[in-house]
Amino acid sequence: MGADPNPLDGVTGTNPHGAILVELSLGIPQALALPGPGHILPRRAGHCMLIFHMRKWFHIFALIGIISFMLQPAHWFLGLAQTNADTAQLSSLGIKTEFVQGAKLSAAELEQVVSLAKKCGILDVELVRTFHYLPGGGSGIEVTSKERTVGRSIFQDHVVVNRTGWGQRITKENKMQVGQLWVTEPYMSTELEREYQIGKNTIRVQIADGVAISVADRLIPLIATKQIQFQQDRFRQEFEELDVSQPISIGKNSFGEEGYEIFLPGRRILEFKEEKGQVIVTGIARYDI
Repeated sequence: MGADPNPLDGVTGTNPHGAILVELSLGIPQALALPGPGHILPRRAGHCMLIFHMRKWFHIFALIGIISFMLQPAHWFLGLAQTNADTAQLSSLGIKTEFVQGAKLSAAELEQVVSLAKKCGILDVELVRTFHYLPGGGSGIEVTSKERTVGRSIFQDHVVVNRTGWGQRITKENKMQVGQLWVTEPYMSTELEREYQIGKNTIRVQIADGVAISVADRLIPLIATKQIQFQQDRFRQEFEELDVSQPISIGKNSFGEEGYEIFLPGRRILEFKEEKGQVIVTGIARYDI
């Protein structure tokens, strides 16, 4: 897809998420703590994902080889969601709901959730979901706005709401509260996706906080078309097994090292850096949810 004239070249995405477990190509399991408002575990990775909110970012917990989820591409990342068919709620509030077993909201609670989301900055609520925190336990609520499109960039806002009795401790500081429901700072996060033309396909790639759109626009097409180099020859064969034509997300390297990482189909992560305009693969990892 051609150059986008909109003035977003310096903008970085904001959809921070947390910790996952990965197995490096060396075969050594390592805990990967994704820093700050940094990386994303992508919503459209073709399988269920469970999230929870701690202060400024989402954290994702996984146990490699222990937790296995059924493929649920339509359910993005809150996992195990079951659509609530309460037509009274849908008609009165004009929004969609997806409630997991054991974490359903009454019509009154749903109205309070929407009210809280509006106070946090979401004026156009599209969806309210509930989810379970794993493996720690407890449940939470996520509110999602409608998408906003600016050129090739798509923005969507999210608010994570806590509820008394669902396993989360309420604090006196940095909170906004309505009844038994509350939100902690920064109250709302914004997810950025960007469209790219790869061959005959138009794909969406999530762009994490700290990655400029201009950088993503430069690097993603190079990786998707395999215009890359390798830091070590041992990565070549494994790279050929990856589906790089449909990258899911791009973010800063989660190990605190120089460079970036891209989440790929098949629960794979490609680590790389840029030197003199060339993409150099520095590692290949596998993650499980």
